[in-house]
Amino acid sequence: LRIRSVLRRSDGAAESGLRQIWNSANENYPPTVYGPNARLDVEILSINRIGTNRATVRLRKRLTSINGVQTGLFTATLLFEFRPETRRSIDEVWTNPFGFTVLEYSIRSDRLEN
Repeated sequence: LRIRSVLRRSDGAAESGLRQIWNSANENYPPTVYGPNARLDVEILSINRIGTNRATVRLRKRLTSINGVQTGLFTATLLFEFRPETRRSIDEVWTNPFGFTVLEYSIRSDRLEN
């Protein structure tokens, strides 16, 4: 369910990459790899701007799946835009009032915690 929300906030290479990952024909399709009842919780630890349209985001991911619980620290680097002028439904305006849109991203694992 949350992937739809993330896709609405993505464009360009970021959207394309997400669509590839979340395609059921992909051999690494998350529900196939982790099970249909897996849950991924993400905690944002810090956001640091790099210029006007880039940022690094430090985060903690906690995956609960058929394989147990795995927690790790990650750093994502984002290229983003604000698109408040884009036509959206009132619900979309409430969830993303400034039209925050990720255009590109990369993510790397810093370390596993368990």
